[in-house]
Amino acid sequence: MRTSRTILQMTLALTLGLLGLVAAATPAAAAQSRADLAGCPANTLCFYNDEDFLGHIFTIQAGESIPSLHAYVCAGCDSPKHGAGDGNFGDQMSSWVNNTSWSYCWYYDINYGSYVTVMPAGQAISWVGKRTQDEASSVRPC
Repeated sequence: MRTSRTILQMTLALTLGLLGLVAAATPAAAAQSRADLAGCPANTLCFYNDEDFLGHIFTIQAGESIPSLHAYVCAGCDSPKHGAGDGNFGDQMSSWVNNTSWSYCWYYDINYGSYVTVMPAGQAISWVGKRTQDEASSVRPC
C-alpha cells in the first residue's frame, strides 16, 4: 500500500511539474508564433500597411537605416492621411514586427525628424493606434 501511495505521489508531482513547464513556455511560444504568422523573417524589421500584420509588407534588414520610406515603391498603397504616401511606403505603417536583436526608432518625418517611438527587439505591435497609424516616414536602429 505504501509503495502505491509513493508511486501515486510521484506521478502527481511529475504531472504538475510538466504542466508548469508547458505553462511557462506558452507566452514565448505565442510571441514566436505571432511573428511567424506575420511572415516576418529572422533578422528583419517588418512594417505592414494594415493592422494585425496584414496588407503590404516592407522589410528592413537588421542594422539598416531608412532615411525616407517614401523612396520605396508600394504599388497599391494608399494613405488615407497623406497623399504623399500614395504608391510608396511612406506614411503607411499600421503594425510592425521587430524580429531582430536591435531596437529601432521610427519617425514622422524623413531624415529622422520628429522622433516617435522605440520598437524593442523581439517585439510586435498589431496596431500602432489611430494617432500614429500611417505616419512613419523614416526608421533606424536606436
